[in-house]
Amino acid sequence: MEAPMGASALMHSSTLVIAGALLILKLYPIVESSPLALQCLTAWGVITAFGAPIVATAAVEMKPVLANSTISNMGYIFILLGSHSIDGAYYVILIHGYIKILLFIVAGAIIHFYWGNQDVRHMGSLILFSPLL
Repeated sequence: MEAPMGASALMHSSTLVIAGALLILKLYPIVESSPLALQCLTAWGVITAFGAPIVATAAVEMKPVLANSTISNMGYIFILLGSHSIDGAYYVILIHGYIKILLFIVAGAIIHFYWGNQDVRHMGSLILFSPLL
């Protein structure tokens, strides 16, 4: 993924999360009529919410780690939709957008501090080198 941090933040917080969640929300009257569909939605959300952070532990660059956090939030949204909490899903979408934008701003500052290096294996003890980052 080659994009500036601001564009990546908008892409991850808006396009990816909202497109998938809005598709499920538009089809929710159909999904809600089937208990099996709700159970599958919840199960898929649990697998996604807990599988993405496990995959993120193997990533060596910062942007894939942030992308996997977006995938994890999609899992939380699906869990909420599967348990009939539409308002909660809207709330997670809203909060995720704000948190993701702030997260990408901080990640951009850290990458800038390390002279454009995105390899998380080389990032450590940042508080010792830049306490007021």
